[in-house]
Amino acid sequence: MMRALVCAVLVVVLVKCARGVAGRVVALFPSPSPLTTFLNDESLCGVVPAQLVRDAFSFRPTDYEYSHSSYSGRPGQDDFDCRIRGMGGSGDLMLSVFHISYRPGGYVDIHGRQSFDDLDEEGYDPLVLNDVEGRGYIWSTDSTGTGVITDIQFVWLYPDSHVLQFQLFVEKPNQGYGEDAVEGMRALAAVVVPSVPPIAAGPDQRYTRVPAAT
Repeated sequence: MMRALVCAVLVVVLVKCARGVAGRVVALFPSPSPLTTFLNDESLCGVVPAQLVRDAFSFRPTDYEYSHSSYSGRPGQDDFDCRIRGMGGSGDLMLSVFHISYRPGGYVDIHGRQSFDDLDEEGYDPLVLNDVEGRGYIWSTDSTGTGVITDIQFVWLYPDSHVLQFQLFVEKPNQGYGEDAVEGMRALAAVVVPSVPPIAAGPDQRYTRVPAAT
């Protein structure tokens, strides 16, 4: 009888201990939380300063991809592509994307491919950059009619007929940026416009994604 009582007590103690250990294991190894991981890179795609886009748009990158190359058999003709994804906005964070395209030929892709010169009749604000050859335009779009900016673009035509097209847009139509984002885009243009051509003309960079796909 005494032995049975002792065994029963031991069983109760062991069960309580097991429950306690299980509780501690859950505490030490909690379920993964769906937190967004941001990059700490100082330069995005080799041309966009991360600190500048953070200051201007409260933008923090989650990933980016880019490539650039020179056209075989066509000296002086190069291209550059970059796409940066992340979260922007000082209030509710917005899924935002930067897209950069640099091509020869004097064409832009705005509602279809068209000559850069066609933009002269569109009424866009001129983009003026000190000590940078060429000319450009900048504009913003409120696609929802709610007074927020859902898309900002600038384009730049270089003397050699290469065109740089740079766009920031939000992925959800019910979100957007304020008017100060346009000035942020002007500041970004002053850095990016002179930076892209020498990089595009340098050694080819095959498609690269950061962080690398797993």
